[in-house]
Amino acid sequence: MKVLPTEGVFRNATAISISGNKKLCGGIPELELPTCPNVDPEGRDKSKSIKLMIPLLSGLVALVFIMSLVIIIWLKKARGEPSLTSSPVTYESLYRATNGFSSANLIGNVKVINIDHQGAASKSFMAEFEALRNIRHQNLVKVYTACSTSDFEGNPFIALVYEYMPNGSLES
Repeated sequence: MKVLPTEGVFRNATAISISGNKKLCGGIPELELPTCPNVDPEGRDKSKSIKLMIPLLSGLVALVFIMSLVIIIWLKKARGEPSLTSSPVTYESLYRATNGFSSANLIGNVKVINIDHQGAASKSFMAEFEALRNIRHQNLVKVYTACSTSDFEGNPFIALVYEYMPNGSLES
């Protein structure tokens, strides 16, 4: 249906002729047209507004949902979530990077884990690794990942991999 305005020329029933226009609605009462079902007081078709709003709101909700997923995935990747089983660090790469585990590359004492109690040692190491990985302080070197593999002779080898720190102090 087409909405007949109530302003201007359409205010006077004697100045217009609507004969033969069966699809008109609204207008001034003297015209005796049916009321328009979806029209607001200003004569705008409400159904068109609703038909426009539904896709816009649906698109906006979808965009917010997709952006939320992207942010969640990005935050998980940024956090690192390293694990012993999926570590890309190998014994060989650590051996080469530290010049054969040279004492010049040590940042502290070497912690020895009793491999005879493999289950307990692994749980203890993982608990310590998780604690160190989650610590954030300006004077502490960040733990990047852990390495669980075997050395060149087949002996079990586990190590924490810290952020590279050039010679100097943590303060500088």
